Amino acid sequence: GVEPSTVGVQTVNVTHFSDEVMREAKVTLWDMGGKPSYFEIRTEFYRDASNILLCFCTAARPSFAALATWKAEVMKASPDVSKLVVVGIHHPSLERQVGDDEAARWAQGLGVPYHEVNTATGDGSRALLNMLVLSNTPP
Repeated sequence: GVEPSTVGVQTVNVTHFSDEVMREAKVTLWDMGGKPSYFEIRTEFYRDASNILLCFCTAARPSFAALATWKAEVMKASPDVSKLVVVGIHHPSLERQVGDDEAARWAQGLGVPYHEVNTATGDGSRALLNMLVLSNTPP
């Protein structure tokens, strides 16, 4: 069945080791439901966000096509495009409709990073969290 749309939050404590330097950060991930009724709630969070993840499912081309609409909404509320990160959510058991090369080119056209996360193995999730920590933690 279809699960109801929600606005949810997940807090993750992340430790990053780089060049013998340890950095710790608390990363709070907000899942901002796509329903129009959540528009006002979403736009309030965009302004104060350190990073905004534009996520899509690699097995659903419509979710990739919707990224342009999501980007426009984000830019209207928070014009700092450097906050954006495009994230492909890959479900290995589902047939891929969007290749990582296509998604990476789209993100590159915006001048923002692209990360892909594998839901079965977790591959890519550590790199994504580390990038978020490094981009938001003073040296």
